[in-house]
Amino acid sequence: MSRARAGALAATALLGALLMGASGAPAPGAAVEKLALQVAGEIAGRVTEGPLAVHVSSPSPVLSRALATLIAAELSRRGLGGMVVDAPDAVIAEARARDQGARALARVNAGLERGQLVARGDLLGTWVNFWSGRSPTRPPQPAAVLEAAAEADAHALALLAAPVTAPIAVGTGGGGERPPPVKVQIASAVLAKLPSAIVALAAGDLDRDGVDEVVAVTEDEVVVMAADGRVLARHDVKGLPGASAPVRDPIAAATVVQGQVAYFHARRAKGEVLAYGGGALRVVRELEEVPLARGLLSGRWVPGENLISVDVQRWNAPGPFHSLAVFEGGRTDAVAVLPGGAGARVRGFPAAGSGEILTGIGAGTALFDVDGDGVPELATSSAAYAPEVDELRVYVDGPWGAPPKWQLAVARGRVMVAAAARLDRERAQQLLLGTWLADGTSELLVIRRVAP
Repeated sequence: MSRARAGALAATALLGALLMGASGAPAPGAAVEKLALQVAGEIAGRVTEGPLAVHVSSPSPVLSRALATLIAAELSRRGLGGMVVDAPDAVIAEARARDQGARALARVNAGLERGQLVARGDLLGTWVNFWSGRSPTRPPQPAAVLEAAAEADAHALALLAAPVTAPIAVGTGGGGERPPPVKVQIASAVLAKLPSAIVALAAGDLDRDGVDEVVAVTEDEVVVMAADGRVLARHDVKGLPGASAPVRDPIAAATVVQGQVAYFHARRAKGEVLAYGGGALRVVRELEEVPLARGLLSGRWVPGENLISVDVQRWNAPGPFHSLAVFEGGRTDAVAVLPGGAGARVRGFPAAGSGEILTGIGAGTALFDVDGDGVPELATSSAAYAPEVDELRVYVDGPWGAPPKWQLAVARGRVMVAAAARLDRERAQQLLLGTWLADGTSELLVIRRVAP
C-alpha cells in the first residue's frame, strides 16, 4: 500500500472517530465536524480530479488545524487526495499548494458569528499552464465561492478559546507605547439538554483530574456531567421525604465540598451529601441545613417559600435570599440574590457585613473569572419575571452602575440558575447557565471567552 493511500485511510478513520460516538451514533453537536463536511461537500461538488489542498485561517490556530485536517480527510475519503497547506496567509498558501503538486486550493476563513461557526472562502485552480512562462496564470476552472455554517457547540468554543494578557499600561520611560492587550469576547453554546428543569447548578473536581465536573439538580435527580456534557452519573432524589410546606416553584441549592456533592431541594425535608466514583453517586450522609458557599455557610429554607435564611451570627445577610454566588480567589467574594431583583455583594465573605446592595439582579447570577486575571466578573440574567428574550450581562469588577462589559441574548428559555466552572486547565473560568424551556425541559449553556 502506498504512503498516500495509507495516509488517506488514516485520515478517514480519524474523521469517522470524531464524527461517531462510542455507540456508533453521530456525536451530538459536533459543530466543527459538521462544518468540515459541508465545506468538503462544496469543494467536491466542483472538482473531479485531485489532489486538492486546503488552507484554513481563523482567530485560533487550534481551530484552524482541526478544521483543515477534517476537510482534507473528507476530501481523501472522496478520492480527491486532500492535503493541508500550512502557511501564514492565503497568498503564500497558493504558492505552497502549487509547489506540492495540488491541482486546486480551497482557502477558508472560519470564525464565530452570532452563535454560529461560519466558514467562508474560495476555491481556485493551481495547475500551471506550461505556456505561461515565468508568470504562472490560474486556470479558469475550478473557481467558486465557499460558504458554510453550523450552530456552535461547547467543543467549538473550546477550540476558539484564546490566551488573554492583562492590560498593559503605556510606557513612560522611553520605551514607547507597548502592544495593546488581547481583546476578550464571550460566546455561548449548549453543553447538554435535560428532560426537566434545572433547579440548581454547581461545579467541582470530583475525580481529582484537575478539571471540574458539572452538577445539575433537577426536580427528580442529581446529574453529574463531564466537561464536554457527557452524563457520568445520576442519583434519584424522589426517595427523600417531602417538605412540610413545599414551595410552588422548584428550587434547590448545590455545592461541591471537598470533592463531594452537597445539595438540598426545597421540596424535600432533607438534603444529602453524595460521593462520586466508579460512574455512580452514593449517599454519604443526610443534611438538615441548606449547603452554601462550598461549606463556608449553611442555612434553612423558609417554609413554603423559595428563600434561604441564615443565622445572623454566621453572616449578617440583609434578609432571606434565593441563592448565593461565591468566588474563591485571593479573597472570597459573594453575591446573594435577593427578592425583587436586588442583590447584596460582599467582599471578604463571610466576615464582612451585609455588603453593597445591587439592583437589576436576575435569578441566574454568578461570579466567575472570565479572563483569568484572578478578579471575578459579575454575571447576571434579566431581572424581569418573564422577559420575552432573556439576556446575560457581565460586569467587570468596579463601581456598580457602570454599563456591562458584555451582553449576550439567550436564544431559548429563561435563565434560572448559574455557576462558575473550570472546564479545562486554563486560568480563565467558564460560566454555566441553566435555562428553562417552554416544554418543561431545560438546557445547560456554557459561556466562555473566545478569540475575537
